[in-house]
Amino acid sequence: MNKKMAIFDDFRTNKKYDVSMLSEIGKRESQQDAAYVAANDDMVLAILCDGMGGKNGGALASKTAVEAFLDFFSVYSRSDQEFNCSWTKTSVEQIDDIIYNLRDKEGNRIDCGCTLVAVMICKNQLHWISVGDSRLYIIRGNEIVQVNTDHNYVYELNRKLRNHEIDMKTYNANLYKKDALISFIGMGGLTMMDISNEPFNLLKDDVVLLCTDGLYRAVNQDEICKIVETSCDMEKACIRLSYEIQCKAIKDQDNATYILIKRG
Repeated sequence: MNKKMAIFDDFRTNKKYDVSMLSEIGKRESQQDAAYVAANDDMVLAILCDGMGGKNGGALASKTAVEAFLDFFSVYSRSDQEFNCSWTKTSVEQIDDIIYNLRDKEGNRIDCGCTLVAVMICKNQLHWISVGDSRLYIIRGNEIVQVNTDHNYVYELNRKLRNHEIDMKTYNANLYKKDALISFIGMGGLTMMDISNEPFNLLKDDVVLLCTDGLYRAVNQDEICKIVETSCDMEKACIRLSYEIQCKAIKDQDNATYILIKRG
């Protein structure tokens, strides 16, 4: 996707990380997810976005966000700075502005957006950033942990309930809009962002999973963990996850995109 990413080799040839990615349209009319992954024996970069805002708007938002993130990374990677994620917060804030200001041919704002979750692995240290409700998991043995937060309305409802700002009746009355995003790329001023203040040390055989909601709303965490744990490699795991989604036969199955990265 980006010719500037010359520091990476084909991820299928690296020996240190077992990496695989799969993206499928589901039962939707268009694919609004966009993703990119690259790796060598020293580093891994992965990003995925889930677009929203109509057939063309959502696809444009996610594609533009991925390409902009890669451009920012390319500039950073050519610098002499020690590897850290200090550049990601500023980059994502600027990408939010880029998506917010997307225009059609008549000059009207398109009003589209997307989620974003990205990871950078350097010397087995995992760094991440996310906005929206695409997820980041770490799988270690038979345990799976969601690393980031879903930036949706149920998060706000839970916060208000904990702080006694609403009662249970009000909570239940508003659950119908629980999946509405309260922070996303393209809103023109992010309200929430998850970012790793300190890197997470990956152990041998740890698996990192990035995915859009098309996966985790169809296949639960325990099922995901079992499939990954019992697969001989990450390509097989991706294929089995795809098969599991198909077996669920969900009437309006969303686009599903997922990236698996296993430390060797």
